[in-house]
Amino acid sequence: MHRIFLPIYRFLREHMALMYLLLIGSTLLFGWFGFQLQYEENIVKLLPRSSTDNELAFSEIGLKDKVFLQLTSRDTLAPVGTARLAEAMDGYCDLLEKKDSATHYIAGLLSSLDTDMAMGALDYALTHLPTFVDTSWYAGILPALTKEAIDEQMSENFRIIEEDETGEATQMVAMDPLNLRSTLMAAVLNENAMGGFTLQDGHLFCPDKSVALAFISPNFSGMDSGQGTRFVNMMSKAAKEFEAENPDIRILVHGTPQESVSNASTIKNDLILTIGISLILILVIMLMSFHKLAFIWQQVVPVIYGALFAMACLYWIKGTISLMALGISAIVLGVAISYCLHALIHYYYVGEVEKLLKDESTPIFLGCLTTVGAFMGLLFTESDLLRDFGLFATFSLIGNTFFVLVFLPHFLHPEQIKFKRSHGFPLVERINNLPRHASRAHRRGHSLQSPRPVR
Repeated sequence: MHRIFLPIYRFLREHMALMYLLLIGSTLLFGWFGFQLQYEENIVKLLPRSSTDNELAFSEIGLKDKVFLQLTSRDTLAPVGTARLAEAMDGYCDLLEKKDSATHYIAGLLSSLDTDMAMGALDYALTHLPTFVDTSWYAGILPALTKEAIDEQMSENFRIIEEDETGEATQMVAMDPLNLRSTLMAAVLNENAMGGFTLQDGHLFCPDKSVALAFISPNFSGMDSGQGTRFVNMMSKAAKEFEAENPDIRILVHGTPQESVSNASTIKNDLILTIGISLILILVIMLMSFHKLAFIWQQVVPVIYGALFAMACLYWIKGTISLMALGISAIVLGVAISYCLHALIHYYYVGEVEKLLKDESTPIFLGCLTTVGAFMGLLFTESDLLRDFGLFATFSLIGNTFFVLVFLPHFLHPEQIKFKRSHGFPLVERINNLPRHASRAHRRGHSLQSPRPVR
């Protein structure tokens, strides 16, 4: 490969302005397109896409994405009443809808049961009455079908209609003149059928009525931690603002988006911590070995160039990348730095750039080729996250190797290797210099044997 890269080096050495133009221009080009890359935070991308039907079935489970709101008293020793909790629930839900007017993260919010919903539920229940009750319930309505009971109920209906001012009670009487709703509510809408909830003033409460409940249907998948993060931040900001104005109320939020955001945040923090520690350790060890700051940037800049090249290629190919795949790609950091070390360490010993390219261009190129082939094998997996990881690692190593063999040689100078080598790792160098071709006993005997004088 030196027949390719050595002439390129000689040509660019004679045209340094062109070399800087190519370096700066390509960096700006890759950076411009690379930073337009869109990031996804859907953890479902990690799962294999075994079949489209399974994925669609999983995405259609709406219950997994529900968000549960709980409003309760901040002071448990002096709890507020149900009327205050219902008022606070309405106020907080109005605040959420106001803040969501521009983002539209909320697809639906259920905090109360209005009259229209109650009428619709009653109409549906009476129409499909046999579905909700068993045959034992029929005996309970026999007393309501007697002549005396009907006359009494008609008198009660007349009183209800006379006192009705909104027309809602009249509509209820017209729909159910025998008042079967009372018996039906007792038989069907019991505590177990309501899932442990109770109704009070049109609002949902827990059985002891100490907690008001509401349900939010997000307008996105609960596994999308990107939109989930913004949604959770909006809800947290609204909760803090509402609690500041209502110090007697405490707001609790539970649901898949909250869990997804928490998991994604943990993954991000762990990746940043591990990458930062590993990079610092690598740079410290290299600084202790070479004693020159020039070696530090000569290792870091090619890696950055390769990352920008990979981001730009991914933008041109698909436009998006999984953020977790980008974080996992940090393991390529060690591989990319190793190519830089191949060139730098060899230059440390030979001291000539052309000798470096003649000796190391083929090993570096072949090493990159085999590693890229291994990462491209991830493109045949069924996980979108692993595919993104394979693409990013592939283009990152290609860009890093190109920088090492084309641009880096122009920044290597003999004066940067003039330092005391004994200040590196003397113990490691002493172990490496041991003569391993002879056995320990042979070396000891050879050292004890004194030479005979020549006569």
